[in-house]
Amino acid sequence: MPRKNGSITTTNCYECKVSVDDHILMPLTQFRTLRDIAEALGMTYAQISDINLGRVSKKYKFKFMPDIHIQKITC
Repeated sequence: MPRKNGSITTTNCYECKVSVDDHILMPLTQFRTLRDIAEALGMTYAQISDINLGRVSKKYKFKFMPDIHIQKITC
């Protein structure tokens, strides 16, 4: 039986913070799913899941490249 789209979780399971050097662009914010983080940052779910798993490409290094920190919290 295929899985339905979307998540039924009602509690926040992830924390996300976006910063450039010492400047915080998005303070530590809690989200229910990785898809919610992707929608808030305007990125794809695949990009966010790669960042979450630590598969960040080093070929894109710019002077003002933001650091996106995603941490799973107990839900």
